[in-house]
Amino acid sequence: RRVQDRLQADRLRVFKEVVSSQSRSAQTAPPAESTTTLNGAVVWCTDRQYLLGTCVSVWSLLRHNRGFSPSAGLQVVVAPDVLELARQVMGQLAKAGGIDIAVTNANAMVPTEHDLRIAYGLFTPGHVLAAAAYYRLFAVRNLMTDVCEGRIVYLDSDTCVGPGAAGLFSIDLGPHPLGARSERPMGLRFESRRILIEQAARNLGLDPRSYFNS
Repeated sequence: RRVQDRLQADRLRVFKEVVSSQSRSAQTAPPAESTTTLNGAVVWCTDRQYLLGTCVSVWSLLRHNRGFSPSAGLQVVVAPDVLELARQVMGQLAKAGGIDIAVTNANAMVPTEHDLRIAYGLFTPGHVLAAAAYYRLFAVRNLMTDVCEGRIVYLDSDTCVGPGAAGLFSIDLGPHPLGARSERPMGLRFESRRILIEQAARNLGLDPRSYFNS
């Protein structure tokens, strides 16, 4: 009641709602176990900055999708400087979730960081692209050739997953090799970002309506 700052008061209100909803959800029955055979893998690519977010994303998937078990398991590609920590943490998540989580050193599939054009980036701080942005390209190629058949589902490290994740393996892509969510921010609040995205798409010779985040 003593908080005067409106922004902080709003944050406290949201925090209270989240904690309250978690308390209620803990008393409800967990989601039913998946009985569908999922042919493929789910992959995240991360570095030191996004490792915590990756852990949240992985656990949200396991927490809301009991029995979720793709044939090639969960795959986490991580920057070498945080590899051991990632293996320890993912090992704990794998044990708690009853699923295999493979943690791969990004250097095993990417030539070297110096070979990557990271001094570019329109939306990233400092206009430098994180090397991890390239990991997903090499990770998918590696998974396709050496690890698994079937569908590869890539999730960003800042993604929280709700129930129904198995549906990602059955979305009809038609003849297309790739499905992605288009990057089309809506509303006046995101107008400046929309303009930047459209310009970036045109610079690449793409239809802005088909542009998607890396």
